[in-house]
Amino acid sequence: MNRIKRIICAVSLSAVIGFSSAACGAAGQSGGESVNVGKGRGSDEVIDTYIDSTLKGADAEAYVGLIPDELFSYMSNDGETAKSDFTAEMQEEFDEQTKTFDENADSWEVSYDILEEESASEEDLADFIAECEEKFGMNVTEKKDVTVEVEIEITIDGESQSDKTETVVTLIKEGDDWYLWGVDGMLFGDTM
Repeated sequence: MNRIKRIICAVSLSAVIGFSSAACGAAGQSGGESVNVGKGRGSDEVIDTYIDSTLKGADAEAYVGLIPDELFSYMSNDGETAKSDFTAEMQEEFDEQTKTFDENADSWEVSYDILEEESASEEDLADFIAECEEKFGMNVTEKKDVTVEVEIEITIDGESQSDKTETVVTLIKEGDDWYLWGVDGMLFGDTM
């Protein structure tokens, strides 16, 4: 396998899948402040911030800001959020990813397209709303899965190559804001 394909493979797997699984396992630590990312955030903005923060800009604060505060509060034993520890851990992952790109590629670019949006059925949504209220104290009003096709294009020694991968991002709405709830079937709330 040539160098470009190896880098694309490693980057695609770790960036799109690995960061999301790390979110499920690492959030149970203590300490931290809430990241204010604004009110009235739309679902498209969540997808855009997710892609930008994990693959383009290595911005762990923006990524962690997509996850509801209630999850961090629920996961920590002492009632404090685990955001600062989790943000620091994610930033290390993102920085390593960016370093891999910068060291091995002349240039790299990430783009994405939303292929499909599917809202939860009324029955599934009712069950989910009840679970979120009981378990997390959240007032969720909507839930949907968004299929996103991510393309990574890398140029090394003048040779360009790209790879596409699809990922399903699960979003929930609480109040006026949409939040990241999981990626590729790994739902943050299910890890509790």
